[in-house]
Amino acid sequence: SDKAVYHNSCNRHTTKYWKTLMFNIIDIALFNAYVLYKLNTDKPIQRRDFIISVVESLAGTEENPVHTPGPSGDGIHKLEKLPGKLEWTCVVCKPLKKRGRSRFYCPGCNCGVHRECYHQLQHFWRPKKGGR
Repeated sequence: SDKAVYHNSCNRHTTKYWKTLMFNIIDIALFNAYVLYKLNTDKPIQRRDFIISVVESLAGTEENPVHTPGPSGDGIHKLEKLPGKLEWTCVVCKPLKKRGRSRFYCPGCNCGVHRECYHQLQHFWRPKKGGR
């Protein structure tokens, strides 16, 4: 079984011992998962396809990912208006090169966002950057 682990290996040549160790652990975990998958499935897929499906499911490579807000009831992630005439860059529009500035923000994420874009916002804390 040791030889089978390294046929589809993610092992890389590196001078850092901990990276080599981590790649080894990933290889063995993927091989063990594939063995369990084969034992519990009538028509198993090839090992390479299995590894690709595991990586895609962990990486979240969906075309239109489902954005879910943070834990309900925490009160941190909500749309609030900035004081005065202050404006922040909308983190949803900026990568799409659409409208840039917004008078609203999410205090839980520490970022500006338009009212129309709020439902598309991935809720996680963003560090403060200069030039709001």
